[in-house]
Amino acid sequence: MCGAEFERVINEMTKDGPCPYCENKKVLAGYNGLKTTRPDIAKEWGIENYLLGIGGPEGYKYNSTKRVYWKCPKCNTRYNMPIDDRIIKDKRGHEPCWKCSGRMINILKF
Repeated sequence: MCGAEFERVINEMTKDGPCPYCENKKVLAGYNGLKTTRPDIAKEWGIENYLLGIGGPEGYKYNSTKRVYWKCPKCNTRYNMPIDDRIIKDKRGHEPCWKCSGRMINILKF
């Protein structure tokens, strides 16, 4: 249990009702945010996200479909990709950066 407080309508509460943070329905910084659950990927969070008002990785879950900017640790290229796609590429062992993965050739053609 996370120990966080949350509001719930009385009709929806049961004895020891489910916590939205423990069920991963809401983000609680320091408990289930991307910075806590996947610090290895959160290190690649782009500075552009702060400048655009998107915020930091602590405010998003690993399965969020929000498009954010990432910075490749190998070539320092900045790229835009949804958070859940970035997590999937890591799990499958795929290179997320378009430049490092060789997709740059296809981008330059068009």
